[in-house]
Order: sequence, then C-alpha cells, then structure tokens
Amino acid sequence: MASIVGVIMSRVCYSYIFKTLKFGAVSKDAKRTMIVGAGDAGNKIVTEMRTGDGSPYLPVAIVDDDESKVGRRLMEIPVLGRTEDIPKLAEELKVDIIVIAIPSLAKEEKKRILSICSETICEVKNVPYVHELLSDCDLLGQARKINIEDLLGRDVVTMTCENNKKL
Repeated sequence: MASIVGVIMSRVCYSYIFKTLKFGAVSKDAKRTMIVGAGDAGNKIVTEMRTGDGSPYLPVAIVDDDESKVGRRLMEIPVLGRTEDIPKLAEELKVDIIVIAIPSLAKEEKKRILSICSETICEVKNVPYVHELLSDCDLLGQARKINIEDLLGRDVVTMTCENNKKL
C-alpha cells in the first residue's frame, strides 16, 4: 500500500515540476486573459503566454465559433464556448484582458466580436492582420489595443481641402 502511494506521489510531483519547467512561472500580477480564436494564432499566443518566464498574462479560457473546437483544450487551456459567451465567461472567470487572436478576421466579423467584448469591463487587444505578420516574432508582442478605425467596419476617409472644394 505504501509503495502505491509512493508511486502516485512521485508521479504527481514529477508532473507538477515538469509543467512548471515547461510552461515557466507566471507572474504574481499576471492578468487573467481570455483568447478569442483557437486557431494557429490562438495556439501561438497561448504558447507564448505559457512558456514566457514571468509572463504578465495568465490564459484562463479560449472561445471559438467553431463548434468542433468547443470542449477541447489548447495547451491545457479549455475552449469553453462561442463568442456569444464572452460576457458571461469574462464575468465568471474574472477576466482582465481579452485578446482577439484571429488575424484574418473580416471587418464585419471583427465589429461583431468587438461589440460583444464591449459588454465586458475587460481591456481588449487585437493581433495584427495577416499581412502584418510577415516577421516570425512573437504575436503577443504585436497585439495592440483597439483603435477607433477597428470599429468603423470600413476604410478610413480623410478629408482634404481639395475634397471639400469638390463638394
């Protein structure tokens, strides 16, 4: 009996130490983070959050509109629901930051997701568009705060004096 307990305890300790070494330590002040998108960009962002030593982010949940991904895990972070569930999950899990990890997102879809995120008190960040991801550097470092241009759903129109004369 003692040998069985010893084997179990050694496996638990090994697993804990392995995960700590593999994923790195999380900062005490780490912000609880929800990732929108369980695709390649979401996977890379979760990896960066988990492997960065002293990472300021603690991934707690992923949401994705692909039903086949809901219920799965991405580097041990659960895909808990769809984008419609963001407000409820953000409140339940006490999320601080929402990272939209879908670089190829169409403008209308991005506007819809940002509208859902605006129902929360969370800070929202966005990874750059695919054409901006040419370098192989960290995606999380490229995540930026949402700009007003992101909410427009169209290209920005700049007015010049010549345009005003034509009117």
